[in-house]
This record gives sequence, C-alpha cells and structure tokens, in this order.
Amino acid sequence: MHSTQRPTRRAEIRALTGLRLVAALWVVAYHLGTGLQSSVGPAVEPLMPVVRAGWLGVDLFFVLSGFVMALTYLDTMGPRFGWRRSGVFLWARLARVWPLWVLLTLLFSGWLLISDRGLAGPPGHQRVVEPLALLEQLFMVQMWHRDEVWGSTFVLAGWSLSVEMLAYVCFPLLVLVLWRLRRLPVTLLAAGSVAAMVPLAYLAYRTGAEPEALPWTLRIAGAFVSGGLVCLAVRRLEGSSAALRWSPLVAALAVAHVVFVCLWAATRAQHQPGHYAGVATMLFPVLVGALALAPRGLATLLSGDTAVLGGRISFALYLVHGCVFEIADDVAHWVRPLNPGTPLWALVQPGLVLASLLLAWVLFRFVEEPARGWMRRIGPSSGARRGDRPVAAAGTGGGTVALPLQRPVARPVAAPPHPHRRPATAPRAAAVRAAAVAARDLRPPLADRRSAVGG
Repeated sequence: MHSTQRPTRRAEIRALTGLRLVAALWVVAYHLGTGLQSSVGPAVEPLMPVVRAGWLGVDLFFVLSGFVMALTYLDTMGPRFGWRRSGVFLWARLARVWPLWVLLTLLFSGWLLISDRGLAGPPGHQRVVEPLALLEQLFMVQMWHRDEVWGSTFVLAGWSLSVEMLAYVCFPLLVLVLWRLRRLPVTLLAAGSVAAMVPLAYLAYRTGAEPEALPWTLRIAGAFVSGGLVCLAVRRLEGSSAALRWSPLVAALAVAHVVFVCLWAATRAQHQPGHYAGVATMLFPVLVGALALAPRGLATLLSGDTAVLGGRISFALYLVHGCVFEIADDVAHWVRPLNPGTPLWALVQPGLVLASLLLAWVLFRFVEEPARGWMRRIGPSSGARRGDRPVAAAGTGGGTVALPLQRPVARPVAAPPHPHRRPATAPRAAAVRAAAVAARDLRPPLADRRSAVGG
C-alpha cells in the first residue's frame, strides 16, 4: 500500500550521475595505463590492477543504461506495445548520441586521412578510411554484423555506441517483459539482476579472454536485463526504512569487492591479468541499486557538484578521450623528444587527461546539448501532457541521470490511485462525487451503455 498522494516530480539521482564520471574515468585510465606504466613504472604499479580492469567501465555504463531506461519508460511503454511510443523513444535516444558522434567521427576520419594510419593501420587494427566503413559508423550499425571489436570503428569507443543502439532498438520489447515481472518478490528481482551478469563473469573466470574478444551480444544483453531487473527491485524498495539504512553499507561493500576482484585478477596471469576482472561485473547491479537508494555515504560523495558535472559530460569524455590519445600518439612518433617511453612523454600524460576533460565540457556545452534540443524540436512528439514522465539520459550515450521518481509523502493509509491517473485533491474528489450523483438519473440503462460510450 502507498500513500493517497504520490506526486510525480522530476528528480535527478545525483549519485548515479556521479557514477557515470567514475565509469568514464575508469575507461580513460584503462586506455592511458600501458603508456603511463611504461613511462612512470613502479610509481603507478600499486594502481595497475584496477587500471587494467578499466575496460569494465563500459559494462558499468551498460548496466546504468538498462536501469535508467527501465525506470524512465516502464510505466509508459510497459503495459502494451505502441509503434508511436517506440518511435519517439528511439528518436530521443538518437537526439542524445547522434550529433556528437557524427561530428567526432568525421573529424577523426579526417585526421586518419592525413596521418600514417589513414594509409595503413597496425596489424589486426584496420584504420583505413573507406566510404562504406565510414557510412556504417555514421549510422551506428558497424557492430551489427561483426563478432569482434577490433577494426570496427575509427573513434576508439564507437563500438559500444553501436551495440547500445541495437539494445535501444530491442528495448520496446524488453520493457514489455519487465512490466510483467514488476510484481515479483524483491529478493527474486535482485537475484535475477545478478544472475543476468553471471554468464559474462563465468566466461571471464574460465578463459581470461581479452575484452575485445568477449561476445559483445552477451555483454550488452546481460547488462541491459540486469539493469532493468534491479530497477524493478529499487522501485519496490523505495521508501523502505531498511533499504535506507543498509544501502550505504551495501554500496561501500560492492566497491570494496570490485577492487578485491581486480587485485585477485592480477594474480591469475602474468601478461594480461586485467582480463579475469570480468568476474566483477556481477557486482555492478548491486552497486547501482544501492546507490539509487542510499541517502548518505558513497552516494553523498558522488552527488557533489563536481562529480555531477563530470557525469553530465561523461558521454563526450568517453568519446573524445580516445581521439586525443591517438592523435597524441601519432605526434609522439613524429617528434623524437616525445617518443613513447621518454621523460617528456611521461610528463604530458596528465595533460592528455586534462585536455580530454576540457574538450568534453566544450563539446557537451556547445554541441551535445544544443544539437539534442534541436533534434527533439524537429522530431516526433510524444504528445505528453503536463505531469507526464520526462525522458532520462543513460548509458554510454547519456548525460544526466534525470529520473522521474514517485516517493510516498506519508505513511500508507489507503489504497493507491490508478497508476495512470493524476491523484485528486479532497475538494476535487468531492466535486467529482457531487457531479456523479447529479448525473446519475441521466445515465442510460445498463444494457444501452456500451453503445452510449462507443464500446
């Protein structure tokens, strides 16, 4: 039971927005790690087990995406399938990710054409700019017919954007299933969210395969289902005093266990220990769910203004950092004092991260947000009424994790209102009852009501 008044409001789960910055910086550290270790050496060795596992930041993005998509669209798209609603949803996702992606793909393709890699790429990593490959990437379908990540995209992180777009195409069907599971016991939903990540974790445990060789379909499907199920569990736990009390501890323990798995993975292999860290993906739904509920602790740290701003620019950072790193690597090979491994090369590494952050803010402020607003204005409209749930951003292609939450404002005292009806205030309810009494004698007989209402 819930309170008689459950106002719908636009709330931002700031801790999850801050978590997006953590995921993006984890990926940045992963791509920077090899060069940094070769330049600085023992100074960064204690951090390397976690840095080598930075590829898991992509899977954390995927779980976040499944969570936010489910929480935002469950009530509007879950009860029944609708072509219009699905089209509006997909256009909203395109508006979020496509403009910035197209700009960076075209700019970086131009760089490849004037660099050595525009003529011949390194072994196993084709970088030749061909018209068909460029067209595939502009439409974000380059991974839909490929099994492996290598050579699929010019912009380093673009492969995950392609697979997440495929998940968006399938989401209108997934949300139908989630809607019908929403009343399952919380323990079953929570266990299911962890179980959805078990296949990927088991594959990493058994094989230690490099991240690029792991089945991307398994990564995106498991994470989206996991995020959706933990979303259902969080919806059921909102307002629970036990959840508020224990969620900060659960979030802290989840982070500690992720770090422990990274350290454990470092003992499994001499050359690529970070590959076994995929076992930690089972902890991601636990972390996301706990942070969504936690009122303090780690959630407070991630809810700070700096972390939230970082979360909002995380999509731009996720895309642009690879371009910055690769351009810097090209220049380093052309300028002898900057050759990888030299003291000057080690000195510029932090500057590359800072440059990526500044560029990410510029792209977010002057490209991503204005272009998104323009596409939303010219695209299909959902015809939403005042008070309808707003669209949130999520995943590798999102910005703010802005979610419409419904939290009880008092202890349960009556049956909940209809889920798709705005709750009436006491004066309005009295007026409705008076009108119904006044019109009672004007209603047609029961046998005639079907035709009277067009039923």
